[in-house]
Amino acid sequence: MVNKKGYTPQHCQHKRSGRGYVCLDGKQFPTGVWGTPEAEQCANQLISGWLANGRTLPAVMKPRVYRVEDLVAEYNREKDRVTVEAAFAKLIELAASLDAEQRRAADEGLSEDECALFQMLFRESISASDREKLKQASRSLLASLTRLLETMHDWTKNAETQAEVRISILDHLFQTLPRPPFTDAEAEALAGGVYDYVWEQSRTGHRLGEVAA
Repeated sequence: MVNKKGYTPQHCQHKRSGRGYVCLDGKQFPTGVWGTPEAEQCANQLISGWLANGRTLPAVMKPRVYRVEDLVAEYNREKDRVTVEAAFAKLIELAASLDAEQRRAADEGLSEDECALFQMLFRESISASDREKLKQASRSLLASLTRLLETMHDWTKNAETQAEVRISILDHLFQTLPRPPFTDAEAEALAGGVYDYVWEQSRTGHRLGEVAA
């Protein structure tokens, strides 16, 4: 939806991915992980730049890679129109680059949650066959966790349900990780990382496997 005259864009949260975005001139610009200082800075400067540019996106955006901190410092050094437009263009490019996670998931043929699990399990120098096995392990692990967590209410606040989720993850990885190259010790370590990820997603209200409307 195109921004209405007099309307000030807001920093919003994407329910499925848990990431922030700002809608400018009918386009969504990702800002990063919701609730982080970097995402807030990116959102604030995108909105400020849009307002300073006459409530519209700048016409020219030069391709280059920048950090949020560098762009904020550059923006704050001078407030003239040329500096504002140049800094704003870089911020928009940076916001677009933050969506690389979604593109990577699509390239792998995985959903965002499946891709997150796949990245945690992935290791360098594995064969193409083992890479496909890891993708399948990620898909089946997500499906298993989705079914399990649907039956649990506030599982992160209960020691019994926490233990059940831990055991479920470990059992699944023992069954699905290719051996070799993975060892039992590696499977246990990976299970701990997956548990921490699932716990944090649940704590912040993200439902694993949820499809955006």
